[in-house]
Amino acid sequence: MLINTVDDPTTRSAVIPQLREETPYTFKIRGKNRLGPGLPSAPFSATTWLGARPPQVSVTPAEHIEKEPSNDELSIECEASGVPKPKIIWLWSGQLVEDGKSSLHICKVQRRNISM
Repeated sequence: MLINTVDDPTTRSAVIPQLREETPYTFKIRGKNRLGPGLPSAPFSATTWLGARPPQVSVTPAEHIEKEPSNDELSIECEASGVPKPKIIWLWSGQLVEDGKSSLHICKVQRRNISM
């Protein structure tokens, strides 16, 4: 079955449309010039990847947090999905406090921390 034809002799790649994600395929390539078609290449296999997807983020607790000063720990969890996998970063007043972790733990909540 013919899938794609490239007429430019300087082209070294081709896009195969409508492939399914995470699916193995077998391809052959055959050259063609003014003398006619050549022999097809040996078959080679390729498996497609997942297509790009924008990040989706959920945070727990999802509602606004109000916490009086105490020695209790405040924990916030984050789940992020997407392709490629999103990196989670935690900022406090615009400053990086954690990098790449799915949870943020704040110990000894003080009055100066409440502006979160």
